Amino acid sequence: MLNGLPVLHRAIASRSAAANAFVRSMKDQGPPRFTMVNALDQAVRNADLVVTATGLSADTPIIDADWLQRGATVCALGSFQEIDSRIILQADRIYIDNWEAGRQRGNLAPLVRSGALSRGRIAGEIADVVSGRIDGRTCSDQTVLVVLVGIGALDIALGAELLKQARLQGSGLPLD
Repeated sequence: MLNGLPVLHRAIASRSAAANAFVRSMKDQGPPRFTMVNALDQAVRNADLVVTATGLSADTPIIDADWLQRGATVCALGSFQEIDSRIILQADRIYIDNWEAGRQRGNLAPLVRSGALSRGRIAGEIADVVSGRIDGRTCSDQTVLVVLVGIGALDIALGAELLKQARLQGSGLPLD
């Protein structure tokens, strides 16, 4: 479920053989289906949720702001900048896992170093959204950016919640 609606389709853009194998392995799993696409813009255009998990080793913005639709949520997970600076500067709400880590590395760091982004522009920490202490999206057409640079405790908490939700929905594949 995303914004109360069922997820019907997942597009993956990757050059990885493992990603291709994953998509093939999910063919018979039913909705939501996975498909491989040849170009990043194909995966991003019209997406409600965009997740970057690139493993880049240098700042290389690969997701262009022009590809995003209004109201999209972008989860930028890298240790380097993976998304166009305009996505960050134009986001209606920005959430982070930890300001100190995020200002030093990851998607926000180049803009913080240049002075184009300050702590005051951050709506809050994602842990506060997940716990319900603050609102995430406050209206459906807001573009929301979630920037995670890798706080281990948050990874564990989010993983536990995803596992719980998958079990409740009867989705996923049990592992031996």
